[in-house]
Amino acid sequence: IELVNQLERMQGLDESQATELRRHAIGENLARKARDGDELREYWQRLGAPERQDSKVAACAAHAFARLGECDEALDIIEHSLGRAWDSDLVTLYAACAGPDTLRQIERAEGWLRLHPTDPALLLALGSLCARSQLWGKARSYIEASLSLDETFAAHIALARLLDRLGETDAARSHYEASLRLAEAAIAPRPQPLLRPMRA
Repeated sequence: IELVNQLERMQGLDESQATELRRHAIGENLARKARDGDELREYWQRLGAPERQDSKVAACAAHAFARLGECDEALDIIEHSLGRAWDSDLVTLYAACAGPDTLRQIERAEGWLRLHPTDPALLLALGSLCARSQLWGKARSYIEASLSLDETFAAHIALARLLDRLGETDAARSHYEASLRLAEAAIAPRPQPLLRPMRA
């Protein structure tokens, strides 16, 4: 991080390059400190406001706290970050972090939904949170709404698992198959360009 700062001062890096390298370095430091809660907390508190307000850095910190089982801290970081700037990747992490009060998480996420009603990641996050609280009807509605906006592997899998729990095995199977097709498309090798015949 100090090297990045020096290079930026010497105009060896432009602002966007320096920001990206600094973000990466801080993320690596947070990951390394994810073995000790006190050390991680101290490092996070030492970061300057611009770094702590960066949504990518906040995501790294939240991941690190969640790995230590300190979900309260992770959720607090995510909530503060989303309050400053919306980030769909961060809201996905919010749902993945199993806090002690899922109903409070749902209420918070439903508040965000009033501001971001067409964000498929937020709708899927709400579906996951409602499923965790066994609010099956709400979970289904949110996940189906997410799928109507963006067909993703994660949304198809979430709906398939929910339908399995509800005993709707045929409908669940169709969503498992849809998720498999999306996964296959994502990993399918790209066709190589045809080689032109060499001239004699």
